[in-house]
Amino acid sequence: MPVSLSRSLFVSTLVLALGGCIPVPKYKTLQPAAEITVRDAGGQPVPDATVQLITGAYPRAPQGWERSRATAHTGADGVARFEAQKEWLVEVSGMVHGVTDYDWHWCVAHPGYRTWRTDVDAVPFEAKTSVVLQGAQSPADAVSCESQRAYGPGALPKPAQ
Repeated sequence: MPVSLSRSLFVSTLVLALGGCIPVPKYKTLQPAAEITVRDAGGQPVPDATVQLITGAYPRAPQGWERSRATAHTGADGVARFEAQKEWLVEVSGMVHGVTDYDWHWCVAHPGYRTWRTDVDAVPFEAKTSVVLQGAQSPADAVSCESQRAYGPGALPKPAQ
């Protein structure tokens, strides 16, 4: 290896090391293990409610913040569960877009009830939580989670409060 090439390689490596721009593998949670209990205003479980666990990431991809949606339905006990999904990713801290941060939101829908979302209702995400669905005042209140995409192309406005 010529001296000038090895010197260039050394200097480049040193600059990257000092700048914190070294690729590091990390075991990241893409979706947490999560559980939600859905009840009506009388405290009774709501069976067969559609529950989506929405994964978002920053920095945003060209398609928007939302990366994925996992869907489950509540059982007779009003509970829906999601398994964790983790993956090894290579991140470069110190680079503007070298690290991906994930966060999550719930969406719960059932005919006759107002669709509930953590992001629309300004409720922080909790991996184990419960929600009380309120009766829909109009058909526009009881829409599917899929029609409630709040991020990316084709996003719809937030539902009326």
